[in-house]
Amino acid sequence: PLRLNRLYSKFNTGVAMAPDLNALKLGAGGLLCLEEKSGTALGWKEPVTKFIQNNFSDREAEDAAEDLQLVDDLRKAVVEKTAPLEARKDSLTKYFRALASIESRFPVSKEGDHVALEFTWFDAFQTRKKATQSNIHFEKAAVLFNFAAVQSQEALATDRTQPEGVKVACHAFQMAAGACAHLRDSVSLKVSSNCTVDLGKECCNMLVWLMLAQAQECVYQKALADQKSASVLAKLAKQVSAYYEEVSKALGAAPLNGHVDKTWAPNVAVKVATFSADAFFRSALAYKAEQKIGCEIARLKQAMARILEAKRVCRTPCAATEGLHALEALVLVEQSVADKENQCVYMEQVPAPETLPAITPHSLVKPLAPTDILEPHGEALFAKIVPDSSTKALSKYTELVDNIIREQAAALARSHEDAAGRLAQLHMPDLLKAAEGQAGALAVPSGLRTFLEELSERGGAETILEAMTKQLQQLRAATADMLVAAVQALDEEGGDDEGLRQQYGVQWNRPASASLSAPLRERLEAFKNNLTQAHTSDKALEIRVQEATPEFHHLHPDRIGDLLPRLEPPMVSVVDDAEAPKLVASLRQLLDRVDQLGSERLQLEEELRVVKDKDDILPKVMSAPESFDALFQAELKKYAPIQDKIQKNAEEQNQALSHLAQTQANFLQVYQVDEWMRACESAMGGVRRVLDQYHQLCDNLQEGVVFYTNLQDAIGAVAKQCEDFVYSRNLQLKDMREQLQENAQQRAAQEDAAHERALDERAARERAHFAQMSINRPGGAGYPAMGQPPPQGFPGHNQHPHPGMQVPPHHQYPPSDYGAPHAFAHQQGALQSHQPYPPQQHPHAGNLHHAPPQHHAQMHPQQYQRQPSAQYAYQPPPSQQAPPYNQMPPVQPGMNMHAQRPPHPPQGYPAPHQFGHQPHPGHQQ
Repeated sequence: PLRLNRLYSKFNTGVAMAPDLNALKLGAGGLLCLEEKSGTALGWKEPVTKFIQNNFSDREAEDAAEDLQLVDDLRKAVVEKTAPLEARKDSLTKYFRALASIESRFPVSKEGDHVALEFTWFDAFQTRKKATQSNIHFEKAAVLFNFAAVQSQEALATDRTQPEGVKVACHAFQMAAGACAHLRDSVSLKVSSNCTVDLGKECCNMLVWLMLAQAQECVYQKALADQKSASVLAKLAKQVSAYYEEVSKALGAAPLNGHVDKTWAPNVAVKVATFSADAFFRSALAYKAEQKIGCEIARLKQAMARILEAKRVCRTPCAATEGLHALEALVLVEQSVADKENQCVYMEQVPAPETLPAITPHSLVKPLAPTDILEPHGEALFAKIVPDSSTKALSKYTELVDNIIREQAAALARSHEDAAGRLAQLHMPDLLKAAEGQAGALAVPSGLRTFLEELSERGGAETILEAMTKQLQQLRAATADMLVAAVQALDEEGGDDEGLRQQYGVQWNRPASASLSAPLRERLEAFKNNLTQAHTSDKALEIRVQEATPEFHHLHPDRIGDLLPRLEPPMVSVVDDAEAPKLVASLRQLLDRVDQLGSERLQLEEELRVVKDKDDILPKVMSAPESFDALFQAELKKYAPIQDKIQKNAEEQNQALSHLAQTQANFLQVYQVDEWMRACESAMGGVRRVLDQYHQLCDNLQEGVVFYTNLQDAIGAVAKQCEDFVYSRNLQLKDMREQLQENAQQRAAQEDAAHERALDERAARERAHFAQMSINRPGGAGYPAMGQPPPQGFPGHNQHPHPGMQVPPHHQYPPSDYGAPHAFAHQQGALQSHQPYPPQQHPHAGNLHHAPPQHHAQMHPQQYQRQPSAQYAYQPPPSQQAPPYNQMPPVQPGMNMHAQRPPHPPQGYPAPHQFGHQPHPGHQQ
């Protein structure tokens, strides 16, 4: 609901209230205004003064000097176009009134005794094209055109964000329409044929429709702001579309196609489609209020069809496309909601759009006659120059001519309406087309025919289904890509985590990615299953579309008749076999005659306009006596031939229609049209079946589009979670790896320092050891001579901790004064061959406190002391005997061992067992 309200707000703001004139949006942009015509400068004063002097007197010329100067000032202001809008409108109004006063007093032409002035005006659309005439009506037409242009500019300049501004704009557009209508129906008829296109009938007619369309659009804006009912808005929008459609037709026909601004045609075309679609949309809202969900969906489909058609026709963005896109968003949201509600709650049958009643347009605007510019106000100019009787006489004659024109135009319109009505009653020419093989012209209901025409304009059922199938495939592929990308992101993060876990071992102690990403992977796997099932459904649907496509070939206005029986005379007939073809030929001939009479009426209408254009009796009025009745009767006779032709045309049409009715009655009897119509009605069941199949396939395809759209939203949400998960894990990975590297560097520094300390301590112990050995040499204090028994109290003299234990023979000193030379030499060799202990091949090799007992070829430093004599030796038990010289004594607690430190590795950080590291807290020191 929030999204829908925002879209409504955007659309309604764009439609109803938008003061920016350059922001061309629906209701605010896309409104068009006219640019004023440009003209060349000229002066009235000199030629008119000369005319007054020649035809009246110098005194009257002096009296008219002030009025002529005013006329020159007004025309200068009109041509320059530099004043504000309101001032320009006032100048145009006063100048047009002045031209009316001049017209009745001073004849302007190239004749010798008339006012010799040439008026030059450029085309408002093609500014390089111009026309020059010595005709005051040409000047009046240009001024009236500029008056309509200023009115349209004033409408666009009004602040339509306020209700009062919308009213002012609507009134200004209606005034512009009235000025263009008066220009079309009166002023331009008196202009020569070599004028510019913008003053022609076709352009004026187009401008009338355009100004009415924009005025009706203002009414729609006001109704929308006043929150009128949806049904009222639908009627108003339908009328806006109808007005713009007339404008679009005029812009696409000669002489306006390619003449006006190239942005007008696409802008108007988008307006036609937008307001037509909005009418369907508002009608759908009205059905929604009545809880007719099926009718609502049908109207929404019509609205979407119009929007798609507009987007197809107008591929280039124009001023009004933003409103179209806003409306499309509204329709899509409302259609999605309605479809879901109908599927889940109402489950109503959606009727065919052509079966719904047509939306009746309702107009609240009309052309307003510019009375300010047409009717005189205050004192008239040049009142002393021409008698008022002449002015009144000319006005009376003009009124008589206008009455004749109105009467004859009404007679021609009645003939048109009568022909159309009677042909519709006789089912002509559809009945004749059915006899000629085009059965669909009559048997197909009008609503179905309209639907088929719209379907044909969109490319046909085959093209539409093909496009929808392609869209479904694209959505499926895009959805699969989103799913693969999300899974790939998780896989890459998991691979990085596992690689570092193998590199760092137990030190990489954060939770594994596989356990943390399991919920996300489960959801992605569920989406994968959904996508697989949807793919299967899509394939089945595509097969259905391919199988049904050949039947959709007949869903075309020109081919629908192939499914219906042909209108033919029965095999057994009471009339002659040659009678049926004669009836068909007679019907064709009578119809052609009716069409010919219609074409003649168009020619008579044109002749009437031409005669009125050339009807200028001002010079005769100025020179006629006081009684003008004879002059008027003589002048009005020029219209009599056209009046006779119009009357004769109406009589001949009545006769042709009477003969057509009689022939049509015989035709119905011979061809048994009633039975044929019943057969066609039965055959229409097959047509409706094909239509139902088409609608069903469209609904299924649209359902697939909605499914993939929703699935993409769901996958997108999970993919965002995966992205956040991967991002946070990568940040954690980076921080943890940096911390481990920093710890390794710290440990390496500590081990290097410990190694240096161990080397220093070892060197100190070795220096102390060798110093002790020098003291124990012969003659040293405190030691007996070699070969003599040690004194009492000497360590080892009968003081073994285990009395009774025997000292092994190799621990006894040989009987010699200095000791056995070989023993001393053996000790010397032991000193020279003493090397640091090799590294132990043990799990705790780097930790001396955990080194297992080893036997070495070298002797321990304690064994370098002199051995006691044999009489003091004792033999210890085997468990306490010292190891041989080539074996390592067992490690005792507190014993200071000196193991050789291996050289520093050339690169990298050492393994923990290579250096003297602190033991694991779980080991006993």
